[in-house]
Amino acid sequence: VSSWIWKGVDDMGSGCPAGSGRARMSWDWVVQLILTCLDAIGSGCPAGSRRAWMPWDWGVQPILNNVDVLVVNFGLHYHDMDEYRSEMTRMAGQLDAWIAGDPTQRFALFRETSAQHFMGTLSNGDYDASDRLRDHNSECVCVPIDPSSHTRDPNSRNSIARLIFENRSNIAIVPFFSLTAPRFNVHLESTMSDLEQGSRSFCDCTHFCYSPPFWQRIHHELYLALLRAGIHD
Repeated sequence: VSSWIWKGVDDMGSGCPAGSGRARMSWDWVVQLILTCLDAIGSGCPAGSRRAWMPWDWGVQPILNNVDVLVVNFGLHYHDMDEYRSEMTRMAGQLDAWIAGDPTQRFALFRETSAQHFMGTLSNGDYDASDRLRDHNSECVCVPIDPSSHTRDPNSRNSIARLIFENRSNIAIVPFFSLTAPRFNVHLESTMSDLEQGSRSFCDCTHFCYSPPFWQRIHHELYLALLRAGIHD
């Protein structure tokens, strides 16, 4: 696996086509992640696609036969955990079939979903549980969370993903939640949006600022996951 290339497009729409308000993830081969923008109603999505931000069938699957190692994550944009469980189970089955085509050369790694640090009553940092009435708050503060609130919850995204992926051959899990859980002070926090909101401020306790030591640790976890998957060269 060579180096990762990350090209970012922020949630404010910087670099996105005029009128777009959402970003979706798609894969260009296995080590390059590119964000492309789609509007809120899914303009530009293939006919029959259910989600503007769910690119698995038409963003990832078409290139599987051209790659040997796949690193993938879906999580934060899911708020219905029954739907998440269903779609990740479906994806796992498709990965199993892909790996079975060349089991000595193909590996998949599922990267855990990162922690969020929104202020909320459950202290788990999730946007789902945060105070969504942003208009009533005078400031944005990303707060420490209780990581055990996720590990205890069988319906958390990572708990669901582990049950689905961890016992499959040639599919390894890359730790990410525990690395991001303490990093409440490395978020963008209060930012401005000029798309559809009249330059209204919004609170970003999801995306992390760039820090070389932080990402070196994450890449080390990826390296260890590759070793666990049996990739040594």
